[in-house]
Amino acid sequence: MTAPAASFFQAAAARVFVALAVLFSALGVWFVPRMDASGDEPHYLVMAQSLWRERDLDLRDNYAREDWKEFRAGPTEPHYAAPRRDGRPFPGHAPGLPFLIAPVYALGGRLFCALLMGLLVAATGALALAIASREGASPSTALVVALAAAGPPVAAFGLQVYTEAPSTLALLGAYAALRFGRGSAAPALAAALACALPFLHPRMAAGSLAIAGAAWIFRGRVSLLVFTGVTALGAALYAAFWMSVFGVPTGLGVYGGAPEDAAFIPAQAALGLLFDRAYGLLPYAPHFLFLALLGAKGAATAPRASVPR
Repeated sequence: MTAPAASFFQAAAARVFVALAVLFSALGVWFVPRMDASGDEPHYLVMAQSLWRERDLDLRDNYAREDWKEFRAGPTEPHYAAPRRDGRPFPGHAPGLPFLIAPVYALGGRLFCALLMGLLVAATGALALAIASREGASPSTALVVALAAAGPPVAAFGLQVYTEAPSTLALLGAYAALRFGRGSAAPALAAALACALPFLHPRMAAGSLAIAGAAWIFRGRVSLLVFTGVTALGAALYAAFWMSVFGVPTGLGVYGGAPEDAAFIPAQAALGLLFDRAYGLLPYAPHFLFLALLGAKGAATAPRASVPR
């Protein structure tokens, strides 16, 4: 890509980000005060409250005080998972999003958290445009890619506090690092993002595997040794976190591997992974397709420079 073309697309990506950020911010300012937090959203917010104010994830006192009344009028029953090794209940949701939004909640409550989600969706659109342009797309095609990446179904999560917005941005960011990054920082960043995804939602381990697949595709230009090393460190930290909570590497270990009522039906499990209401992988489907298409092109065009493995 020539310097003038690169400058044009950089400016276009910046304009897309600003336009989408203004749009989602305006919608968020109108929407959030008029609608109660719903679904799992209140529970992520209660976790963020507890992390910021009490530095813990013991939510018994938070629910007893009805802290959720800051963003929800109706009754809210706790969502707990398996008990900790000391017997206390543990939240039924992954802690990654609450850690991310805890300081934002302290600044401006649920509204600021929702505005952050809108900014992440806007950044997803801008990054998709930048990736498409680097892959040789025309300005009009790159714009369509940007709007598709930031559009439905992910756009719906630019107004609510769920894991979809940061997860989608992490997917595209990891791909961009592997495809266009230089030096050891690129595979390290991609591996760090892959390791962060399960902290946002356990089912996003599928996204981690997709990133690992991209690292393999671009093994001729990135260091698999760096990617593998950072991934191993991230996996160790993930296991250590759950060990500190449950005394075993995952919450399923509390049940000796799986709950007694678990039904091992592959077809049902696959459908659940994809279509579990708003929480399946379906919101990421356009992005997986996008990455697969670009990855196939990138594999055919990526230089085969000698890179330490």
